[in-house]
Amino acid sequence: MANSPVGGGASPFNALFGISAIHDIDAAFWQAHAAWRALEDQFEVYEGCPDEDPVSAALFDRANEAQDAMFAAPVQTAAALLAKLEACRDGGASNVIDMWVDGVKVFDLIERDVRRLAARETELAVR
Repeated sequence: MANSPVGGGASPFNALFGISAIHDIDAAFWQAHAAWRALEDQFEVYEGCPDEDPVSAALFDRANEAQDAMFAAPVQTAAALLAKLEACRDGGASNVIDMWVDGVKVFDLIERDVRRLAARETELAVR
């Protein structure tokens, strides 16, 4: 296993600087996103295979649970939605998009977020 996260360092989607007001709107999502990234990084740098090492397996499970919480958190801003899409890309979009979180596919969770953002834009446009 690698000695550094697979992502290769700080992605611009890991921490969006200078836009704290946007972060405040989706605070629960950003907390879940930060927890997932930290746990994912711990798993990626740990020397061990989840099938053979109970510590690695526990790290893997914790990272997956945090990822589920991140995807399940509804978002109100495009910045948070973009971070969700980047998380899909990081995990292999074709695999992640079909994952189930609390009985709902990740694709459907993201679609709900997109519809929420589109509805708000439409509402603002008619004002």
